[in-house]
Formats: sequence, structure tokens, C-alpha cells
Amino acid sequence: MITIGKLGLDDRAAWEKLFRGYTAFYQEDHPQSVYDRAWDEFQADERMHALGAWLDGSLVGIVHFFPHPQTTGTCGARKYDSGVAWEVTQRRNTRS
Repeated sequence: MITIGKLGLDDRAAWEKLFRGYTAFYQEDHPQSVYDRAWDEFQADERMHALGAWLDGSLVGIVHFFPHPQTTGTCGARKYDSGVAWEVTQRRNTRS
């Protein structure tokens, strides 16, 4: 069963593994301080936000986003980063 929700303190290691996988896919290399800053922002949950997807209790997907104003006066949200565990993508591909 898949569940979606906010990341908690106990999700840090699994989140960082997924986020590092995401940045590696785009051939980016960041210092630890980038991951620490992002995690702190997500835990504050004020300016930047993150959600996780858990499959059978394991964090297998993440999405990072932030709200932003639009010229129409309504507020929108912009997805910034997202990642899925490699094992999940392979599992999906073998079911086709």
C-alpha cells in the first residue's frame, strides 16, 4: 500500500538517499550543506515543502515544492524536485 504525507525527522536518511539519487541523475554534486539546508527548510515547512511516498512502510518517493503568487491573484505551487527509488521503477517495469 502506498501512503503520501509530510516527511518526519525519522525520514532524513531515506530522504537524503533519494535526493542524492535525483541530483546524481542530473550529474550534479552538492556539498553536505546543501542537503542540510534543504532538510531544515522542509522541516520548517514555511517557504519550501516536501512530501514523501511510502510503499509498505519504506520511503520510496519524494517531491519538493513551494507556493508562489501568480499575476491573477491566486496562489499556485511549483514542483521543484521529485524522485523515486530505483527499486520501485524496476518493480513497475517488470509488471508491464
